[in-house]
Amino acid sequence: MENQSSKKVNFFIVGAPKSGTTFIQKHLNKHPNLFLPEEEPVYMSTDLNDLCNYKSLESYLNLFGDNLKDGNNIICGEKSTNYLYSNTAHKEIFKYNQKAKIIICLRNPIYACFSYHNHNKVMGFEIINDFSEAWNSQHLRISSNYKIPLWANNQKLRYQYKNIYNYNTHVLKYLNTFGKENVKIIFFEDIKNNKDKVFFELFKFLNVKNFLITDYKIENFIPKINVDNSLKNKIYLYKVFFLKKNSVRKFSKIIKTILRIKSFSFLRKYTQPSSIKLHEVVSKNKDLDENIKNLLLHEFRESIQDLSKTLNQNFNHWLN
Repeated sequence: MENQSSKKVNFFIVGAPKSGTTFIQKHLNKHPNLFLPEEEPVYMSTDLNDLCNYKSLESYLNLFGDNLKDGNNIICGEKSTNYLYSNTAHKEIFKYNQKAKIIICLRNPIYACFSYHNHNKVMGFEIINDFSEAWNSQHLRISSNYKIPLWANNQKLRYQYKNIYNYNTHVLKYLNTFGKENVKIIFFEDIKNNKDKVFFELFKFLNVKNFLITDYKIENFIPKINVDNSLKNKIYLYKVFFLKKNSVRKFSKIIKTILRIKSFSFLRKYTQPSSIKLHEVVSKNKDLDENIKNLLLHEFRESIQDLSKTLNQNFNHWLN
């Protein structure tokens, strides 16, 4: 292994998805003593990293480069939003660094959940355009591969929308594993309305000097889209994602060894279409359909009330 440093990745932004994590990541990176890679490594979620680019600890640590070397004053962290709902990530992080600091961003689950369904469509994982159908298919998708693309058969947790936003369960496992003093919870409303305070508290939590950020920029806005489920698009996405699967990577490594080549990049011009439209924008309106809102209010009410007890904080504004 190239990286023989005693330094470790110190902090982890673990989620929740669509709750301001990209904004936090980008702006923490402005601090001269902090480094976070742009990419989500998803290395620690062993139950959700079948398609990730980092399959070994060595490749994961190389992502941080010289920032992990001894002798510098850089504190390294990373953001992978599926760590929150992964069944293994909190254990793997603790096994790697028992002193790790955890940052959790929480947004009203009613809006975050709906937004995440749209995000899944944009990322090529969700082929059910209608949110209500996707919601009602959750149990079926656990027991079978119902409307799950072939490349995502090992990503079934990604489609369990209720579980992903069952905050209390996930917050408790991080509090119980790392201790209250090592878990910082940030709320989406504060990111929107009181950015300076949020980052002042984060810098204090990470034990770095305060740093004034003067150029806040909105990150990761995605309009509502519908997926184009045409055969051409399915074939394209199959090629993009299927080649990332662990089993396929192992096989391709054998083939490259036999053929004595470093990569299959020379095939791109034969496999990548000159133009492809994977989806179409159907709305830039952020308003939530009243029927869906009422459904999610009912489904998340108990979890929100449990979170209120766990954090000793009132979340009635999420239930209005």
